[in-house]
Amino acid sequence: MVKTTEQREQKLHLFPKFFLICFISFVFIGFVKADLGIPREPKLIWQLNIKDFKEKEIDPRGINRPILYNNKVFISASEVVALDLKTGDFLWRHKESNLYPSNIAAGEGKVFAVFNDSALLKNMSQGFIYAFDEQTGNFLWKYQTLKPISHSAPLFETDKVFLGDDSGTLYALDSKTGKFVWKKFLDAEAIHSSPAFYKGMIFVGTEGTGNSNALPSHLFALDAETGNIVWKFKVDFISGKLNLVHGAPAILDGVVYFGSENGYFYALAYNSGKLIWKKKITSGDKFLGGISAPPALSEEKVFITTWESKLFSLNRKDGEIAWQKTFDKSGRRGGDAATIAGNGLVCITVNERFSCLNDKNGEIVWNKNFFGGTPAAASGFLVISNTDIADGSPDNAAVIFAFSDAESINLPQASQADYNKNSGQKADLLFVAITIVGIGFLASLAFLIFKLIKSHSVKN
Repeated sequence: MVKTTEQREQKLHLFPKFFLICFISFVFIGFVKADLGIPREPKLIWQLNIKDFKEKEIDPRGINRPILYNNKVFISASEVVALDLKTGDFLWRHKESNLYPSNIAAGEGKVFAVFNDSALLKNMSQGFIYAFDEQTGNFLWKYQTLKPISHSAPLFETDKVFLGDDSGTLYALDSKTGKFVWKKFLDAEAIHSSPAFYKGMIFVGTEGTGNSNALPSHLFALDAETGNIVWKFKVDFISGKLNLVHGAPAILDGVVYFGSENGYFYALAYNSGKLIWKKKITSGDKFLGGISAPPALSEEKVFITTWESKLFSLNRKDGEIAWQKTFDKSGRRGGDAATIAGNGLVCITVNERFSCLNDKNGEIVWNKNFFGGTPAAASGFLVISNTDIADGSPDNAAVIFAFSDAESINLPQASQADYNKNSGQKADLLFVAITIVGIGFLASLAFLIFKLIKSHSVKN
């Protein structure tokens, strides 16, 4: 069929509109990217002190890692608390009688919080997960696990919540109703690792007998829909060491990265559990040691902290050490707070100092003197809780801080960061891919428009 001149002109008129839509979308993606990241020149936006919590009759001791979601900060201390990300204002709070909150996750307009019947590990006997409306704090549902949930953080993914407890059982619950979907006992004394999600699978570490090989520790991969075990990987047993998998794994580009308290760090193929490489980076011991924290990932590196107050940067491809940083050469133990990476920085708390380092060479870019736990970053904010609050801390001691590069912050309407997913920080890599595809698409579109205009001119 031969197209008329009028039809060709109508088609040509559509292309500029289509081009404009694509261009606006591409620029928007760029703005979203620019809004994320860890500040390189941090400015204190707000902080809350012990006095601020006391005025609300909230005990800030034992404050946990913040979770950032939908322009809010969620923390747990003696209660679950929601704060405004921009101002630090208290929005809502929830307290359960005779129960103590710990790890939190968020997603789908809900906040999921772990509760146990004691704040002391030795006195815990019951564990629960609660769901609240993230806007109001209204109670939605709760579920009781077989044993306490002393360490594992919940993971929200799509329509389910996943978590492990101290019986060695991994659970999947319906995120809307809290109804049981499946559970799987993983031949372990306990699950202290937090689960991670990647391509329809759940990955979690287990803790066996530790100092003996009677019950080995593993990393498990399970089908997220059914709970069926896809594969399991047994970590090396080192006599005299604590051979446990405590930290959450991180997954990127089809590779699962995790460490063990035996001192080894591993990289496995996500679909088969086949060992790609392993690297011994610390000695570990029979009590505390080795690698307890989850890793952080960048495009080329994996970052790991150890109990010997060291931070390692390994090449993701082969596990070779790119650089390492020792924060305390006296031999004093460090913590098990995780690192986070982004915007060319890797940040960590070691020995009462929070530091952000250049991820290429380990040089310190900035630091602050306080004992922060694992931080969270989103929408240009870096939020850090002070986990050193104790009896006798003065009223002016800071409990939680928010930093940003920006002099004035304008939050997007629906900014969110599901850091509970524990699956590596992939925003930088995603943006690079989108940028390449976008540039190629726009170039092809421009060439097509040029050819059509030229063809139209010739025919006229």
